[in-house]
Amino acid sequence: DDLTDLLPFAEAVGIEGLSITLPHKRLILPYLDDHDTAAARVGACNTVCRGPDGWRGSNTDLPAALATVRSLLCLPPTASLDGRRALVLGAGGVARTVALGLLDAGAEVVLAARNTGRRRDLAADLGCHEVPLVDRGVVAFDLLVNGFGDDKPAARVVHQDVSSAKRRHHVREQFLPILPTGRI
Repeated sequence: DDLTDLLPFAEAVGIEGLSITLPHKRLILPYLDDHDTAAARVGACNTVCRGPDGWRGSNTDLPAALATVRSLLCLPPTASLDGRRALVLGAGGVARTVALGLLDAGAEVVLAARNTGRRRDLAADLGCHEVPLVDRGVVAFDLLVNGFGDDKPAARVVHQDVSSAKRRHHVREQFLPILPTGRI
């Protein structure tokens, strides 16, 4: 977890860029000379490039998540999501990133997660609503976003929700993990 030698080593062997994965997306930030606005807002970066002014980090996850949502909704790349309501399951890095993008685009966001402290802290940080995971069924939404990793026990909740939504709304499988639907 100590990244002290990573960037000096990369520079010494002529590496110009790196793809950063978990758990290092947050840990790399203090070692960078600069980072983009998305990395600052999300608090993580997944791409690092060396330039004339040193190492610069970027977060490409946020714009990619928002582009995916718009594509799944058959919307133009810069379309507003005003009037849409998203239920985002989880309170970790994926949930933060996607929720930020949705909020930026004008959607209303409701977070649902088991961990009360993390859920409330994230909701307060983002300025959105939150509900306990067990209460997610009372939330009306246009988009269901799975912020849980498939390796997490809570992921089975998403699969149950999606199965239920597909039965009632005839939703296609390709809409996972971001699912336009109704109320579950």
